Amino acid sequence: MAQRSVALSAARPSLGRIALNGAAGLALLYILLPLIFVTWLAFFRQEIPSFPPEGYSVKWFAAAANNQPFINGFLLSLQVGVAATLLGLLVGVPASLALVRHK
Repeated sequence: MAQRSVALSAARPSLGRIALNGAAGLALLYILLPLIFVTWLAFFRQEIPSFPPEGYSVKWFAAAANNQPFINGFLLSLQVGVAATLLGLLVGVPASLALVRHK
């Protein structure tokens, strides 16, 4: 039996793959751009943002850390998130196992 040699060449991505990756990149940028912008604005020194910024500061983060109602709300949100995650796992994992095993 004769052996064939298969030459492994660098596969060129197809036009469809390039378009799909480009669309995925644009979608990711569309989702993340507001988050990046708001994070950038959070470091502005002035109360009302203006461009170009007058300077950068972390005073808003210090103000949030010293604001007790904000801390209480943050901790409550964290507790609700953890409880929802645990409840979802406690219900979802057994349900998915039951669906897979009883088909």
